Amino acid sequence: MPLSAQPIGGKDSLNKRVPKSTKYDKVKGVVNSGFNMKKLEDKFDGRLANIRFRRDENVRRIKIRELEEILRTESVDVLLLDLRDEDDYAQMHIRGAKNYPARMLSRAMNPFTPAILEQSNREAENKIIVIYDSDERKAIVSGNLFFEKGVDNAFMLAAGLMEVSKQIPWMMDGDNIPPEIMQAEPDDFVRPGTAASSMASYQTDAPKRGTGPATVHPPLGARQSSGRAWR
Repeated sequence: MPLSAQPIGGKDSLNKRVPKSTKYDKVKGVVNSGFNMKKLEDKFDGRLANIRFRRDENVRRIKIRELEEILRTESVDVLLLDLRDEDDYAQMHIRGAKNYPARMLSRAMNPFTPAILEQSNREAENKIIVIYDSDERKAIVSGNLFFEKGVDNAFMLAAGLMEVSKQIPWMMDGDNIPPEIMQAEPDDFVRPGTAASSMASYQTDAPKRGTGPATVHPPLGARQSSGRAWR
């Protein structure tokens, strides 16, 4: 082939890849605002490695036992949201969860409550939102909507409520809990003198400087619930 007939760059120039430079492999990014996935993994030393994205999903999953660990260490402020309707929430829900029906996400204006907006503040560290529904597949749709509306610190509990009631039945609350769940005994997760997340309200809230004594919450045996949607 004459020299003038050869393409600029030689043969197969479009298939050539630029070699990757390793000069900056060890340089860490300096923009790290808000509470993100990297900070969560660093805080728990990689123990929550199963928290991950799945294909076609913008929300991360968190396992039941991993949520227990976060609540037990209380180093992360968790807002737990029940996405079912008010009647289903009143019958049974996870203790400490707030009722936020998934249909509220379809609002064109102001779909989120002030507490959700505060919890999703990008500049506020150590704050995450965990959502769950009766079925994991329903929660995926809502989780993607959270992400599309600007909430990037939302996690989806990787199980429906019935699976949660099987693994941690002592953390169920409501007006119509099955007897087998009511009679379940707590394991090592709930211990006397152990404080959990202030949002979950398991035992006590740590007192803030200059605000007086700690706020004591009802014990686990006292069941309190409301069937009204959280506003």
